[in-house]
Amino acid sequence: MTTRSYEKQSADELKLSQDFSALANSAAELKLHKLADAFLKYSEDALKLSADDHKVSQDYLKISQDFVLITSTDAAAAGGGLKFNQVVLQNSADFIKLAGDLKFLNTDLRAIGGDTLKLADALENAAHQLLPAVQKG
Repeated sequence: MTTRSYEKQSADELKLSQDFSALANSAAELKLHKLADAFLKYSEDALKLSADDHKVSQDYLKISQDFVLITSTDAAAAGGGLKFNQVVLQNSADFIKLAGDLKFLNTDLRAIGGDTLKLADALENAAHQLLPAVQKG
């Protein structure tokens, strides 16, 4: 993925968070509290995912700049070009930060997966709750 891809995902997840928050409000108005809670939890976790995707995007941008900042003199001194591991050693803090942010991103993705299962159950329960009212209609 590119930096731009992570930024786009971050923006999409932010919008998704806002949409699920609105759905939570609508479900609460219909007194579908379990569904409202599930929508709200999904919204909160999508917001976390958005923030962490943004961080990962910034990490990759910084690392790409680490490669660009190497001058041609450095490349010449390294025998015609720096090797990847040399860049990593010179900028190890950037790679460590990326690794940490990817770990948080992984945790967020796992949470969204669990939220999706809970949301499916809440939607099924809400359907059963609303079905008698629709059938009477």
